[in-house]
Amino acid sequence: MKKKIINLLKLTAFTVLMASILLLFKQNGWITTLFLSTSIQFCIGTLILGIFLLYLKKTRSATYSLIAAVLFSIQFLGYFFELDPKIIEFEIHQPKLKIAQFNVLNSNNSKALTIKGIIASNADVVSIQETDKAWTDELKKSLKSNYPFTVYFPSEQCCFGISMISKQPLLNADVTFHGGVPNIEADLFFDGQLTHVISSHTSSPISRRNLKARNQHLSALKNHVAKLDSPTIVIGDFNTVPWDENMITLKEDAHLIDSRKSYTSTFPSYLGYAGIPIDYILHTEEITCTKFNSIPIEGSDHMGIIGEYVIN
Repeated sequence: MKKKIINLLKLTAFTVLMASILLLFKQNGWITTLFLSTSIQFCIGTLILGIFLLYLKKTRSATYSLIAAVLFSIQFLGYFFELDPKIIEFEIHQPKLKIAQFNVLNSNNSKALTIKGIIASNADVVSIQETDKAWTDELKKSLKSNYPFTVYFPSEQCCFGISMISKQPLLNADVTFHGGVPNIEADLFFDGQLTHVISSHTSSPISRRNLKARNQHLSALKNHVAKLDSPTIVIGDFNTVPWDENMITLKEDAHLIDSRKSYTSTFPSYLGYAGIPIDYILHTEEITCTKFNSIPIEGSDHMGIIGEYVIN
């Protein structure tokens, strides 16, 4: 039995080495995308495996595993060097726009508790995703006094129902179809400045078809935002990690900045810090994020995120 376990560990070390090498040359397949998204977890796992194989004196297999750990780390290390840990403080009287993102999970049965969490966030604008008719009816009933300005687009097709609620008037509000799925866009007049807000939810890349749809959505969103001439905030579950080339291209070509100051994982929520960051609040250079963190969503497989922004 012991020999079988050791052989399995040796096979695992060789397999993850091959996967890490494949990831260096091919990142546009749906399987390699899953490896890319979890490259931090694979890096830690292969490092532990390598150390354990060294303890067992299986030097060759340990080397395979440790090389795999290094190759997986190449995928995400650049992202951590780019993070700006500085916390910028402003005078207390300077108005701040509070934005939140809630992927509530279509099948979530804790609707009342989730809605309490939305109200408790005290955000000025909230992007809510995976909202079918049942969710939308509950949101309309429970949030109308706290959030009088709303745009709802319920959908029974998992998981493209989407909503935007606001304490501030939403001007020129519309449902647009970048990437063939619903997005919500609106203008917001805050602190003397008109700001454009977009809420999006891309497909989850669990198949070749979904991966293609996700990438097309991100590309369409990039092209749209690049043409806008007002300060812009883009909120959503983009189903990709910050070190994915598609996400990097979106930020660079549309001149968007990630609000994150640290890793801030959001999915799956039950893994906490061991999860992956796939929910975002992005903003253009005219906007400064002064505070950003994650918040729990009762009954959802996502953590929510919330940030405070100054419109320069």
